[in-house]
Amino acid sequence: MILRGAQALALVAVGALLGLLIWRVAHQSPGAKLVGEVAAGRRPAAPDFRLRPIWQSATGATPRLRDAIRSGRVSADDLRGRPTVVNVFASWCIPCKDEAPVLAAAARRHAGRVQFVALDYQDFDGDGRSFLRRYGNDFPALHDGDGHVAQRWGATGVPETYVLDASGRIVVHHASPVTTDQLEQMIASVSLRS
Repeated sequence: MILRGAQALALVAVGALLGLLIWRVAHQSPGAKLVGEVAAGRRPAAPDFRLRPIWQSATGATPRLRDAIRSGRVSADDLRGRPTVVNVFASWCIPCKDEAPVLAAAARRHAGRVQFVALDYQDFDGDGRSFLRRYGNDFPALHDGDGHVAQRWGATGVPETYVLDASGRIVVHHASPVTTDQLEQMIASVSLRS
């Protein structure tokens, strides 16, 4: 009798886990779907957002992005006009500290041809600004304090980097710190696919 009860309980547990798995697959987050589309080469449009700039340096930015920074609100539409590297970072992220000089140097190297934008993920404004100052960032940074924008883009942590074409479609996603060579290849891939 006890054995049959244990078997029935185990069967119910397996059924519940299977149901949970099916639910999870059927209700995959929009961000995860977006990353899957990028990986499949579909070039989805960057999800829209409206974020406040915390770092207003705009080296290499289009006039449209510069105007949005001055207005105090930047949207995904403001990133159109030239290829854009979007880097999700946080001041508390150890790998971000290694990656920051790579991004700063690439932004200077590609100024006027590629614009760079940072998303400060789940961070305090002041900590994000201190980080950017320390690592010589000279491109705009936007405050994503609760992380909702990065999550809609499919970020699962920091750092993560996206490259958009000039029409605002995501061409490349990289879910770990980028090296100089990796970043250059990502930027070149936008030029080759445009």
